[in-house]
Amino acid sequence: MRVPNLCYHKPSRRYYVRLDGQFHYLGSDEAEAQTLYAQRLHEWKTGQLAVDPDDRRVCELIDQYSAAMVIHYAPMPRSWDRGKSAMTWFNDHMGRKRIADFSVMDLRMVREAMNTPDKNGDRPLCRSEINRAISAIVHCLKWGVSMKLCPVAVWHECTTLEALHAGRCEARETQPVGTVDAKRLKAVKAVVNASVRAMIELQELTGARPGEVCGLKAEMIDRTVDPWHCELVKHKTVHRGKERHLFFGPKAQKVLAPFLLRRAPGDYLFQPADHWTERTEKKTGKGRREGQAPTKRATDRTVNDHYGKDSYGQCIERACVKAGVPHWTPNQIRHTRATEIRKERGIEAAGAVLGHAHLNTTEIYAEVNLELARKVAAEMG
Repeated sequence: MRVPNLCYHKPSRRYYVRLDGQFHYLGSDEAEAQTLYAQRLHEWKTGQLAVDPDDRRVCELIDQYSAAMVIHYAPMPRSWDRGKSAMTWFNDHMGRKRIADFSVMDLRMVREAMNTPDKNGDRPLCRSEINRAISAIVHCLKWGVSMKLCPVAVWHECTTLEALHAGRCEARETQPVGTVDAKRLKAVKAVVNASVRAMIELQELTGARPGEVCGLKAEMIDRTVDPWHCELVKHKTVHRGKERHLFFGPKAQKVLAPFLLRRAPGDYLFQPADHWTERTEKKTGKGRREGQAPTKRATDRTVNDHYGKDSYGQCIERACVKAGVPHWTPNQIRHTRATEIRKERGIEAAGAVLGHAHLNTTEIYAEVNLELARKVAAEMG
């Protein structure tokens, strides 16, 4: 069993030791701190260490909350990324404060820090990011109440902090995710590798999320029915008990066919290795000879077995630069498809394809048909 060391906290000029997640502050005098440190260690080893609930620090709450959330989000670990970022802000600015002394004014100070450029000149968070981060911090306090780590009055007071509203605060705004025109799509598809091109085309045809396309495997697609069907096990709303289905018609089947032929059932369909294969073939005019020994690598860099939504987005970003077109993201393809389906088949059809349980969610993705509004105004207005 590792024995915790005696540490010194420079901002408060105090010595402390951390035992079982609890910070024990031992004063500013080194000799006295050494004596108290030995006493706390003895109590800790013999199970007699008394914990003062009123002396718990915010950093202790954050540690325990983060550990619980890692387990909670284990099926979809990327979902915890935003919460992790919020806890970093919380810890950096209020980590050493006593939980019992935390107030809504402290939470307001954390929010102000999010809206202020840092010393490196990095721009502050946007309004929606700030609101999400503050909500995550309030949820942390709520979890602390349920675990008897935080007084209920602290959490209840922090819930009174109203969210930032557009046009009524100084926080910067971001542009909403819109559609992407066919010209920019065509320009990017001309410069990317086969896997990325196929993912773009599948999104155009199915309206799937970027992560849903990246995670496709041959064994997931039922080709005994027409159109082909795929029921996703991991998706954005699985924790809400929702199902997500993708259907592949004749055009989508044509895109998938080459990858289904050359992949094993358990392999991901779209792999970064395709880029290096195409690059080699372009250089030599042919692939590696049969039985040729692998070339010794200069570094230990490895290639993942499939694209993630982030690496997929990076490929699009680089391709936009190479093609000389304004930057767009994979999510914009989903918005574009939703708008097309809504225009041709109605909002219910768009919601069904996108996998939305409520039509008000679909309205976020499918832009209003302005041409129809103009036509009605011309005829009836």
